[in-house]
Amino acid sequence: MRKMDCRERVLAALNIEEPDRVPSHTILIDANNVDIILGKPQISDFDTVEQIQRDNPDGWMEELSNLVEKRRNKRFFPLCGSRRGNWA
Repeated sequence: MRKMDCRERVLAALNIEEPDRVPSHTILIDANNVDIILGKPQISDFDTVEQIQRDNPDGWMEELSNLVEKRRNKRFFPLCGSRRGNWA
């Protein structure tokens, strides 16, 4: 294996590849940039509900209702005005 520079080492590690050695310097990457680099993890609706329950045990039902209401208000109807019927 050829010797890597520090940038190649970090990129290899982020791509879940084997670098020539473990990167040994501090890497400051916030969670948003990690999501951009690696992609956001896919979670199920059940995982989302469990996370809301865990983060807000006393008001999770209201928080979930608000989340559902926000999604309902942003609903997109691709078939509006089509031959299948006008749903507007």
